[in-house]
Amino acid sequence: MNLIRKIFLLFIMLVFLYHSKGQDNISLKFKTISLNPAGNINSGIMTNNFDSKGVMVFEPGIELSYEFFVMDIIKSVRFTKGLYVDGANQFAGYLSLGMWWRVYEKWRHSLRGGIGPALNYRSTWYYMEGYKKDGWIGTDNFQHYIMFNAGLEFNYYLSKKSEVTISTSISHPWGISISGGYRFWISRKIVHRKSCNC
Repeated sequence: MNLIRKIFLLFIMLVFLYHSKGQDNISLKFKTISLNPAGNINSGIMTNNFDSKGVMVFEPGIELSYEFFVMDIIKSVRFTKGLYVDGANQFAGYLSLGMWWRVYEKWRHSLRGGIGPALNYRSTWYYMEGYKKDGWIGTDNFQHYIMFNAGLEFNYYLSKKSEVTISTSISHPWGISISGGYRFWISRKIVHRKSCNC
């Protein structure tokens, strides 16, 4: 877990470096279900399935994000930490650092998309009876999986500081997670790009 601590410390440094530079916000979301269109090879040991193949899985959890904007209101960098109960009813989580863009905006409602590296980890499944190797690394207390995370997010404007947010994301190796929650704007100050004298 030393890698997780290093990533967290990097996040704290980024917050201090960029907090005074413009818009930033925090989000709290609640995870509900995961959709795995191809199913899961370990569906036989998963207890939170809605079906025998593991296409739809109940994986409750929470997700906390911090986001700061690096180019007016178009591009941003987001750090996300998620904790949840996985399909085998075990503790799991993820850390991701992504670049996000505005895809569409109408009035003050917006659709945003993002992509970036993610570290997934879970209490090991290795010793469970019937477990089949599925790409996760590790055999002892924890297993991990490094991947790229991509997502879409719709933000519904409530007030100058508040938005309701609903998102879908590839937050673990098997499929798409669905979550929803609340976004609070710490600062709405817009950073404009410097004009060019050329």
